[in-house]
Amino acid sequence: MVTRVFAPHDELVELRTIFRGFLTKRSGEEQVRKTMETASGYEIEFWRDLAGLGVLSAALPEEYGGDGFGVTAAGVVLEEMGADLTCSPYLSTMTAAQYLVASGDVEACHRYLPAIGDGSVRGTVLTPTGRVRTPQVEAAGSNSSWRLNGTVGYVVDGHTADLFVVVAATTDGPRMFVVEPESTSVSSQPMSVLDRTRKLAEVNFVDTEATLLRPSGDVAQRIAAAADRACVLLACEQAGGASRVLNMAVQYSKERVQFGRPIGSFQSIKHILADLLVTVESAKTAARYTAGMADTSDAEIGAAANLARFYCSDAFVEAANTNIQVHGGIGFTWEHPAHLYLRRARTSAVLLGDSQFHRAKFIDRTLAAQEDHS
Repeated sequence: MVTRVFAPHDELVELRTIFRGFLTKRSGEEQVRKTMETASGYEIEFWRDLAGLGVLSAALPEEYGGDGFGVTAAGVVLEEMGADLTCSPYLSTMTAAQYLVASGDVEACHRYLPAIGDGSVRGTVLTPTGRVRTPQVEAAGSNSSWRLNGTVGYVVDGHTADLFVVVAATTDGPRMFVVEPESTSVSSQPMSVLDRTRKLAEVNFVDTEATLLRPSGDVAQRIAAAADRACVLLACEQAGGASRVLNMAVQYSKERVQFGRPIGSFQSIKHILADLLVTVESAKTAARYTAGMADTSDAEIGAAANLARFYCSDAFVEAANTNIQVHGGIGFTWEHPAHLYLRRARTSAVLLGDSQFHRAKFIDRTLAAQEDHS
């Protein structure tokens, strides 16, 4: 399945083409600016149309009503969404879906994944992020009766989700739980953040009823595999954003004339954009390759997920900064979209752990793998 990264199936090529056309009509800059000012941060009609296109089910396993194209398909969608800064709970929902798949809890997957695929359920994940190594939520109970207590901040689309997948601390270590936030014991409050195109919320549990996901095998390994998949999804979105701002900078360098010639003809601009091209193409390759690995085996992702995550984070931030630099004064104005991409790049860079965190984890995993093979 890794070959899909370099020679995608016809279905995935078609998915990218159709979805790019859809976003061109439905997720232009004007629509993004309009949607990002709404309380929900997305339009329900847009979400229903995603389901109608089969975009939501493309990445889900066939046994749960999906098309079986896995993380690779989700990566295609997120690349295109990242390019447009599409306002949608797709990333959060697909992350929740990947946690459910990685959990190995067949009953939970049968219950929730078909509903995610048809668009009737939007999900998100509450898990330790950044340098926080332990869950902020504590779970107490046994068998089928569990209660959660705690507060988690910066939850993507936490104020509109129909389903929470929560990594919580128990006396036996971290475990995965599912919460359907209909109870008054769950509260969520939108947070004021830099990136207005992506809504984040603070979610609070007070003696909240939860369902324990019951995976087979090592629970810690399954949680780690789910976190790796989440990193790959975000990396794909970042690669798409980086590619778009590079194109914006190149196009402007052809149009902006100074001293009687396009600024793109100046050697300094040529060097900046040539170096950035290498960085962005490398980011796209890293994201796509790791997505293919995720569809092959969780055991094979390992350090590659961390590498894709920190490389794509840095590439997106560099590309967004360079885009503003090439545009000059106009790039700093509210009317120009360049600053929207810089805001997304900066906030995405700290979701699921910053670059320093993932570099350290990449080194640890690489060294551990070398020791295993020695």
